[in-house]
Amino acid sequence: MVYDIHRPDVNGVRPKMEPLVSLFDNPDEARIPFYRVKTDDNIMSSIAITGSFDPVESWVNRIYENSRCFRFTVKPEKGKRYYTEGESVTVELLTFDYKLKELDGFKKFRKCTGAPEQCAMKLKAWLKNTAELTNP
Repeated sequence: MVYDIHRPDVNGVRPKMEPLVSLFDNPDEARIPFYRVKTDDNIMSSIAITGSFDPVESWVNRIYENSRCFRFTVKPEKGKRYYTEGESVTVELLTFDYKLKELDGFKKFRKCTGAPEQCAMKLKAWLKNTAELTNP
């Protein structure tokens, strides 16, 4: 853990990307059983998205990694440390379960940089398409 007096989240200051969290919420039309969005400014501004196309009850030994899971990150563009309102963001797929790769028609999410609304739309489209492949 990095302790820095100049961090934005010290002393009750909200994370800089908090207004963007609602853009990346679970799209209702995708029907993803497990989906979590978290943000912080610990080392840099970021939004972490974790999810699974399987319900929690079906995970072997109730372990997240034993499901058809995925992890995304949303961060300021071009390696900037903190997000400033109105700037572009980068959305990247960090990991996904190998079983997703075996689905007919599966396409890996390509890294996207642009306006937050544009990136959120691309992410939601990928989630919806992949959810349709997992639940025909």
